[in-house]
Amino acid sequence: MSTEQKTIKVLPLGDGAAHLQNTVVKDNQCYICGAPLTEDSVLLRINDKQMAFACTHHHGVVQEFIRQFKTTPLGWRKHARESDG
Repeated sequence: MSTEQKTIKVLPLGDGAAHLQNTVVKDNQCYICGAPLTEDSVLLRINDKQMAFACTHHHGVVQEFIRQFKTTPLGWRKHARESDG
């Protein structure tokens, strides 16, 4: 068993940049409302090979992020109401 680790250089996303073989569209603004990106913006798949950023305050954005990536965004934690069990 090898203990050698591989490192991958992280490149900033730019207009038309590729992320996991997908094109990022509107990289400097929200795909839904056009607002400038904030630290609460998330990257979502919008079409077959296209991704875009969206503000998390829009209805359904967080749920769609969880559906696509099977995790909560931005280090968020799940919290259930007492009535939810």
